[in-house]
Amino acid sequence: MDDKFDIEDTPKAIKSEEIESEIKSFDLAEKQLSNIVSSIDLETVTQIRDQIDNHYVASVVYKELMFNVNNRQELIDELKNKLIEQQKDISTCLSEQEEIKKQIVLLEDKQQECLKEYQEGAQELEEEVIEIDKQIIELEKQILELRRRKSEIAEQQEVRLKEQDNTQLEIQKEIDDLAKNNEELKEKEKELAHKLNSISKPENLSVLDRRIEDLIHHICAIFESPATNLTAKIPQDDLAQTPIFQLEPWAAEENRGLSKIVLPMGVKQVVLSLHIPGDKTFERYSAELYSSNGRRVWNSDKLEINGRAVVVNFNSTFFLSDDYEMRLKGRNTERHYTPIAEYYFNINKK
Repeated sequence: MDDKFDIEDTPKAIKSEEIESEIKSFDLAEKQLSNIVSSIDLETVTQIRDQIDNHYVASVVYKELMFNVNNRQELIDELKNKLIEQQKDISTCLSEQEEIKKQIVLLEDKQQECLKEYQEGAQELEEEVIEIDKQIIELEKQILELRRRKSEIAEQQEVRLKEQDNTQLEIQKEIDDLAKNNEELKEKEKELAHKLNSISKPENLSVLDRRIEDLIHHICAIFESPATNLTAKIPQDDLAQTPIFQLEPWAAEENRGLSKIVLPMGVKQVVLSLHIPGDKTFERYSAELYSSNGRRVWNSDKLEINGRAVVVNFNSTFFLSDDYEMRLKGRNTERHYTPIAEYYFNINKK
């Protein structure tokens, strides 16, 4: 790229009109500026402006790009103004030099014509010529200084262009890194999607589903039927269809484990018959029912006695599929309750 300003290319014939001189200086500065500064094509970025606005990363890069473009334009405008000013200074110097040369020619002609007649003024004119030569030398020194300044400006411009190139390379590197990260994220997304598709259904999910359905059914039944009806007497019409389960007291020496009770989902009532051990009788019996977590879920002291068994009626919705413990107590004549037996059983609703 040719960034030198050649003074020999400046026209020697300087027009007197100020407007034409400014236009010519502006054209020369434009030509010199086009040789120094390379053009940048932003048409592609402008065409995808809408896409950039809808893309976060691209919008950030676009803001950085426009920031650099504006800085570049400011530098170009500053350089352009300097070139115009220097062009005007050079034109002024050339005009003065041309005027001085004209004066020298006139004076030399006058010197030849008036050599004999104005012998006495020859020395004065010679001194004046010497002074003019000094001015010419000074002007030439100024021209050399202007050329030196122009060379410095060209070097500064070259440094700025290199910095601009480095900035563009850094931006492109960031774009490439972001594109690489985007590809890595796409691969990671595929791997995660593959892992998601390969995840198997937990084995105990169906068990939990049945448990949840049982709990929902239990809650709904509680709100549909008052708690006082959970142990209501069974109508005679439903007695034949109501299952009765005999429960024996648990004994540590026997350790027979839990009694298994299977309740079909269609059963409405269930009867638990608690066998009373021993021969001792009490005037009243009470019972407490505990779930597997140790929480008491039912108790009553108004129990029906059938021989050597305590009969308790329950709505089937009262029970969940769980382990239970029934504690039986008897009240003596002194109104004190004495523990009689414990019954352990498991309810499985199907």
